[in-house]
Amino acid sequence: MGSMESGRFVALLAPLSLLLVASLRGCTAYGGGELTRGSFPEGFVFGTAASAYQVWWLLSIFAGILLLVISSTTIFLGSRTSRFS
Repeated sequence: MGSMESGRFVALLAPLSLLLVASLRGCTAYGGGELTRGSFPEGFVFGTAASAYQVWWLLSIFAGILLLVISSTTIFLGSRTSRFS
């Protein structure tokens, strides 16, 4: 990987890394990381169905991020991506 490609890769990876660190830091921000029923909003539904719904919601978010990374890589590298297939 040339220096220009690696610089672009770092420029793309840095914001995603900061987002990950910020989201993990938020997990322990309230009450030292202990989860109780009071940690959730009133009316929050616990159970398998609610958990499955939340997983599908996260999957759609990560799929969007993945598509963004792929399209950004294509824009940065242009026609040079054909070497990697």
